[in-house]
Amino acid sequence: MDNKTIVIIIMCVTFCVGNAFATEEKIFNFPLGTPKQKFEYFPHVNPNAPKSGELRLFSLGSFDTMNPFAMHGSLASGGQLTHDSLMAVSPIPPFTLHPLIAEYAVLNAQELWIDFYIHPKAQFHDKTPITSRDVVFSYTSMMQNLENGIQQFFQDIMSAEVKNSTVVRFKLAENFSENALAYISMLPIHSQNFWKTQDISKAYLGKILGSGPYELATVSQGVRIQYNAVDNYWAKDLPFNKGRYNFEKISYEYYRDGAVALEAFRAGHYDVREEFSYAKWQHEYVGQAFTDKQIIRGSYENMDKYPIEGIFFNIRHSFFKNKEVRRAIALVYDFEWTNKSFFGGMQKRMQSYYNQSSYQAPTLPTPEEIAFLSPMQAYFSPEILKTPLALPVSDTLGYNRSNIIKSAAILKDQGFIMRDGVLFDEQTDKPFVFEILVRNSNVRKILIPFIQNLRKLGIEARIRTVDSAQNIYKLNTYDFDTVVRGMGFSGKPGLEQRLYWHSENINLQGGNNLVGANNPALDYCVESLLAAKTEKEKMVIAQALDRLLMWEYYVIPFGISTQNYVAYSSHLVLPVPLESLGFLDIYSWWGQAK
Repeated sequence: MDNKTIVIIIMCVTFCVGNAFATEEKIFNFPLGTPKQKFEYFPHVNPNAPKSGELRLFSLGSFDTMNPFAMHGSLASGGQLTHDSLMAVSPIPPFTLHPLIAEYAVLNAQELWIDFYIHPKAQFHDKTPITSRDVVFSYTSMMQNLENGIQQFFQDIMSAEVKNSTVVRFKLAENFSENALAYISMLPIHSQNFWKTQDISKAYLGKILGSGPYELATVSQGVRIQYNAVDNYWAKDLPFNKGRYNFEKISYEYYRDGAVALEAFRAGHYDVREEFSYAKWQHEYVGQAFTDKQIIRGSYENMDKYPIEGIFFNIRHSFFKNKEVRRAIALVYDFEWTNKSFFGGMQKRMQSYYNQSSYQAPTLPTPEEIAFLSPMQAYFSPEILKTPLALPVSDTLGYNRSNIIKSAAILKDQGFIMRDGVLFDEQTDKPFVFEILVRNSNVRKILIPFIQNLRKLGIEARIRTVDSAQNIYKLNTYDFDTVVRGMGFSGKPGLEQRLYWHSENINLQGGNNLVGANNPALDYCVESLLAAKTEKEKMVIAQALDRLLMWEYYVIPFGISTQNYVAYSSHLVLPVPLESLGFLDIYSWWGQAK
C-alpha cells in the first residue's frame, strides 16, 4: 500500500479513555468518557484570521488518484483537505479527537457498540446532507477494496449499520482495543450517491464530491495539484476549525528528487519546508533569499514521540535470519561520527521503537516486566533480562575500529571466512553481498561511510534508489534485503503492532511485517498489549515488547533531533511565534500580498 493509507490510518491516534470501558453508556466529546468541556478554539490560532493568500507545498514522488479507497494507485497529497471524517485529530493535547461530522458519540462497552450521531449541519459541497448511509458506505468501501494490512487496523469493528439517517452504529469485538474507536473516527466519509456512477475500487483523478474545507481545483497527473477553499464550508464555525484553514488556495508541486526539491524551494517555487538535517540547515538554507528575508528561518522544540527510523533487516534473507549476523552489521554503523560530521552533534541515538514515551524500555527490565516475560523465556536469550539495553558506541574519530573488530569476531564465530578481501559464508560458499533499498537519495551520504566500513569486513553493500512505484512493489512483496524507513508510532502503541510483529502477518502481501518477525514471544507481547485493560498494564507490556525488538537487532537505528527546523516564505503570517509551540500547524497560518 502506498501513501493513500495516510488518509485512513497512518496517524495511529488513540482516545484518552478514562473510564470509557465501564458498563454504563457514556456520552462524550473528548477525552472519551469525560464530561463535555467548554472549548471555543485552540490557543495557538487567531479566530479572526483573514481568509487570504495561497499556500504552496511540495511532495516527492508521483500520484495518479484522488480516491483513497482505490485498490491500486498513489494518492495525491492534500486529499485529506477535501473530505471530513467523523472526528478530527487534535494537535493539542495529543491522542485527542474532536467532533466533526459526528456531533457526539455513545459507547456501550457492555453490549459492544458505539453510536455516532451525525451533526445536523453536516453536508457535502453540493449541499446534500451527510447521512449514516454515507458513513456505512465509506466503511464498506474501505473494507472491500483496501488490502488486508489496512483492514487489520479495523479488526475490532465487527459491522456497521444504519440506525436511522443521522445515527450509525459500529458493533465491536469482545476485548476491543481503544485504538479501533480512533481508527473508525478518522475514516474519510464519501458520498454514496456520487459513487453510484463511478467504480470506487478504481483510481480516479477527477473532482470527487467532498465535505472538507477545500475542493479540487486543477490537477496535472504526477506534477501538480491545487485545492480551493470551499465557500460557506459547513464546519467553518466548529471550535476545531476556528482560525484554521485560512488560505484561499493550497497547492502541491511534485518532485522526483529531494535535492531538486530543495533547490526549487531556495528559488521560491513553494512556501514551506521542514528540515530534519542539521548540516543541511546550517549550510544549504543560505543565499540571497535568506539574507533579504524573503525566506524566514525558524525552529521549535518538538516534544512528540518519535517513531524509530533506520536500516531495517529483512530476516527472510538467508544471511539475516541469524540474529548474531544482524548484531555484527549493527556494530559497523558509526552513529557518533555520523552525528558529528553531518548533524553538528545535534542528534541523539534512537534507543527504542517508542522513543520519548512511557512505553520505551528502561535500561534494565522492571520486576513487572520480568514477570510478564517469564512464560516466554524459551524464546529469547536470558541475557535480555540481565544485561543493560544499549547500542554500540564509537570513538567519534571515524574509524570505529573496536566495533569493527568485534563485528569480525562475531562473523567468524558464525561461520564466515575471508578470501581475497571478500567475506564468504563457509557453509554455502556465498559472498556476503546485500542491497540497501532507499527511496530518498538524501540518505546516501550517511550510508556511504557505513558501506565503506562494511568493506573492511569483506562485505559488499550496495545502495539501490527506487521511485515510489518500485518502492511500493518491493515492500509489498518483501523483495529487498534491507530498507531505510521509519516504523510508524503515534505515541500510544496499538493495533499497528500486530501488523508489524505478529507471525500471522509474515507472508501477508502488502502487509507491514517487513522484517519477517516470527517469534512466539513477540506474538505473546502483541496479543497481551491489545488485550490490556489498564494503562499500567499496557506500559509494562509495551516496554517488554520494545526490549525484545531491540535485542532482536531488526533495525540499525538512526538519530533524532528534538529541535525541528522550518523555513517559510515571508508572505506567510503566523498567529503565534513558531518557537512557542511544540508542533507545526500550518493550517493556522494565512497569506498576505507579496
